[in-house]
Amino acid sequence: DVIRVSVDPHVLVNGIDHRFISGYVLLPGIIPENNLTVDITGLGKISDIAAIYLQAQQFQNADLGYHDQFALQVVSVDQQVPQTTIRIRVRRLDQDSGWAQQLRISILVVDPTRPS
Repeated sequence: DVIRVSVDPHVLVNGIDHRFISGYVLLPGIIPENNLTVDITGLGKISDIAAIYLQAQQFQNADLGYHDQFALQVVSVDQQVPQTTIRIRVRRLDQDSGWAQQLRISILVVDPTRPS
C-alpha cells in the first residue's frame, strides 16, 4: 500500500535562491505496520540529481512522551510534468509494530538544476 500526500502550498517555501525548496507533509495518525511507503507531490519540478533531506517529527511541537524512533529513505524521484513525485519509505525502528501518532515529515530539496 502507498499513501499519497501533497505539500500544502501554504507551507511551501522557495528560497531567495530557487535551488532551495522546503515544506512538510502530515502522515495519518494510525499506521498498523512497521513500514510505510509514501508518495509526496506538491514541490514542483525536481531533477533526479537533487539532494532531498527528510526529518520526522511529532505533529505537535511538544514532547508528548513518545519514544518512537523512525528512519526515512528516499526510494525514487519520478519526474512527471509538471509535478515530481518523491517516493519515500518510513520505518519505525524502536519496535516491530505500527504507530498511532501523526507524523510531520519536513522536506528540504537542494536542486542544482533550478535557476538561482
